[in-house]
Amino acid sequence: MPRKEVVRLLRERNQPIRLFGESDYDTFQRLKRVQLLEPESKGLRNDLIAALDKLDDAEDEEFYTSGRGVPASEPHCIDSSSASSTLDVKTKDNTLTVEELEKMKIDLARYVTLKEGTATDDATTAVVSISKLAPDSVCISDFDEGFHDQVIDHTLRYLKFLLSKWGHALNTRTKEEKLSYSGKMASATYTQTVEYIKPLLRTLQNNRCKNDILNSLVKIMVLMIDRNYLKANDAYLELAIGNAPWPLGVTNHGIHSRTAQEKIYAKNVAHVLNDETQRKYIQAIKRLMTQCQKFFPSDPSKSVNYMGTVG
Repeated sequence: MPRKEVVRLLRERNQPIRLFGESDYDTFQRLKRVQLLEPESKGLRNDLIAALDKLDDAEDEEFYTSGRGVPASEPHCIDSSSASSTLDVKTKDNTLTVEELEKMKIDLARYVTLKEGTATDDATTAVVSISKLAPDSVCISDFDEGFHDQVIDHTLRYLKFLLSKWGHALNTRTKEEKLSYSGKMASATYTQTVEYIKPLLRTLQNNRCKNDILNSLVKIMVLMIDRNYLKANDAYLELAIGNAPWPLGVTNHGIHSRTAQEKIYAKNVAHVLNDETQRKYIQAIKRLMTQCQKFFPSDPSKSVNYMGTVG
């Protein structure tokens, strides 16, 4: 993690940015300890409450500009469009066509085939089968560093596309819906999700995303584009909690310790336990998966909590 990012995270928690005789590596290790032991310290305010406070401020501003403070002789001064915009969430236009999504799916599926083509879990098998059905089969051994950069670009574009679609859906609600409690919570959840996923987008832009996280993320997105949300959820669980059948401490005891140690590799790591930043953007990915299923519904047999997303 860059020194600048470490300093920022320490200051958010009212922690000293460097102790006497401490190296950059020591500072980073201290930050990880703080994140694990004090994830919600007094210096780090609940971001969902902060997002709700911003919405309340926007509601107050809308209230005072909606006619209460405007003289009756000047009704033309009321600007309904500007009043409505104060209740909107901040979003950017990031659109993808059906053709672009299909190309993304094939390219990302080939990447997974290249990295984990011999894996036997259901999610990976489903992704590999998608790459084999591609109309223009390409020898995966010919993929170079340029293809890796293309995969990262696809990942960034798709995540931003889902955020944009979610934000625009919230902004098209009626004024009454935006001011309701459920409407405020939906807007605050979106704002919180944007903040949660920023570190992931930053690591992708700087090409510093760990390979095991990128591989799992790509697998999830292929299955989401293919609208196989059930398998995408399996891949998400693998990313979040890993698939090791026992806690790490168990591997240090007993007659099976050596074979157990061999089970501990990147795919078995519970990334959600690594630090607070990873926990947050992994949670943000889950929220995007839920919204994606609402925007692009699929067969009930391929959906997660189907009855909760219809209607």
